[in-house]
This record gives sequence, structure tokens and C-alpha cells, in this order.
Amino acid sequence: MTPSAGLGQAVYNDRVERRQEAVAKATEGKVGYVHIAAMAEAEFLRFERELFAEGDGKSALIIDVRGNGGGSTADWLFTVLTQADHAITRPRGGGDGYPQDRRIFSAWTKPVVVLCDEFSYSNAEIFSHGIKTLKRGPVVGQTTYGAVISTGAFMLMDGSSLRNPFRGWIAKGNMKNMENNGCEPDYLVINTPADVLAGRDPQLDKAIELALKAVR
Repeated sequence: MTPSAGLGQAVYNDRVERRQEAVAKATEGKVGYVHIAAMAEAEFLRFERELFAEGDGKSALIIDVRGNGGGSTADWLFTVLTQADHAITRPRGGGDGYPQDRRIFSAWTKPVVVLCDEFSYSNAEIFSHGIKTLKRGPVVGQTTYGAVISTGAFMLMDGSSLRNPFRGWIAKGNMKNMENNGCEPDYLVINTPADVLAGRDPQLDKAIELALKAVR
């Protein structure tokens, strides 16, 4: 769910900061954590900033789309996460690298682990399916909702609107229609109500374990 203004935004920010601190502590600063609340341009721009704020000096990144209601920016994220390096630059007085300002979007080429759950919808599901299909990294959590369809809106004479599906999405990994077929994580992990009340997050714990394994 996209965070709302005011108190809702403050609660959301606090939850993300707590997770970032937990990941940093458990990994001794080796892994970063980013939550994407919606597949929208504003959230994507924030994600780009987080690549530098959270990803700087880190060896792996946990990308969390739990509770993400969807949108349309999954392919922008794939552009960030799947860019191949074709050269190495060596600036005077610096180390090997590649200038980010030469890319369309900033790039993250190190390991990733993706978190999704039953409250990940639509474009967040397309993203989760794509991570599996492209074999970019492990997916952890619960099977996504299975609500993937492209629709258009039409206004009716009484002022109401009607949404009409016009395009389906088929996952190339298994050739299944994503509508009614949610992304099945590589590692199924349940966060129970008891976990939530106790402040535990087994899904995040598993993502941390896998991220550390990827950088060892």
C-alpha cells in the first residue's frame, strides 16, 4: 500500500528505517535494504536515490515489494538491475568503475534478493516474476496475489467509469498467464500474526541469509 501523508507516512518511514537498521546490523554493513511502495515514477526516483544512500559500499541489496499495489515501472527497475558492463573506466587518481552519468538510469550490478507477499499486486507481481525469469536473484516470501492485467478506463453517460481489460501478461519463465497465477517465491516463508505482534520478520531474516550467502 502506498504510504499516505501525515501519520501514515511517518509510520511507513519508521518501519523502513527499522528494517534498514536490522539488515545493516545482521550483515555488519554488507547488505542494503530498499522498500518500493508503488510502481510509480516518484517511487522509482526515490529508489534511484536509495541505490546511493543505502547501496553505497554494500555488496548486496534486498529489494522489498511487499504491500506494493502496482503501477507501471517494473521495466525501469529491470533497466537498473540488469545493465551489463561493456567497459571499465579508470579516472585519474581513482579506481576501476563506470560513470553512472553515462547510463539512462543508475545501475546496480551486485547481488539482489527480492521480497514479495500476498499483498504484492499487478506491476509488483510482474517485477517479481521477472526477477525469477531473468534469474537475477532469489525471491523470498509468499505467492503474490495474481492480479496482473492491463486495463483501460471508459467514461459512461452517468459520469461513472468502466475498466476494460485489453492485454494479458504471460511469464516467459513458465508461460503462465500472470492473472490468477501469482509469482511463487523460490523460498516460501510465512510471516504469521504472532510474528507481526512480536516484531519478528522471518521473511526478511531469510532474505538476509541469502544475501550474505551471495557475497561470501
